[in-house]
Amino acid sequence: MKSLMTLGGRLTKIRTFRKMTQAALGVACGFNPTNASIRISQYEMNKKVPKDEVIDKLAEVLEISKYHLTDSDIEGVGFIIHLFWMEESDFSPFHIFPLPSAKTHPDDDSVFSIKESYGDAYKHKRKDIAIAIENPGFDEFTKRWMEMKRKLIAKEITHDEYFDWKLRWPDNADYPLPDYDAIEEFYEKNPDGVKPM
Repeated sequence: MKSLMTLGGRLTKIRTFRKMTQAALGVACGFNPTNASIRISQYEMNKKVPKDEVIDKLAEVLEISKYHLTDSDIEGVGFIIHLFWMEESDFSPFHIFPLPSAKTHPDDDSVFSIKESYGDAYKHKRKDIAIAIENPGFDEFTKRWMEMKRKLIAKEITHDEYFDWKLRWPDNADYPLPDYDAIEEFYEKNPDGVKPM
């Protein structure tokens, strides 16, 4: 599978974005010209994982942060990188936008006031920002998560019950999860991760 969420999928997209061939990238990284293309191909097909020093060189040549080629997380960097790549995927496009207010939406009783829920800890001078992800499985998950958080804040459940719910996910999900087989099939047919027009 060549999903944008795998190292190989990300490397392919970045390399093609930088308009480099596999051979040119491999040579620029110091590989022998006779097998430079093969080495990069193995990384892109997720058949081999580059060592740390190779990741550093790839990042230098491609002019990117090395965190785009690792699964490590330094103070939340990995989470943000993951969101960036979700945005590139046609299976989880999302929008980031400012919220008009933090008040409860009148048509949805599962949405609660952030300010009321977190009190003084919420006082600051920035505007509220939201991320909406267009993925039915993720949408349902976030609704359930928000409802559990609301119950915790309202003291309808204990923190232990809330934590237990998180530890049991996704086994406790009573809604359909994303069809990962369909996603894998899509990327096999569209290795660059772009839907055909």
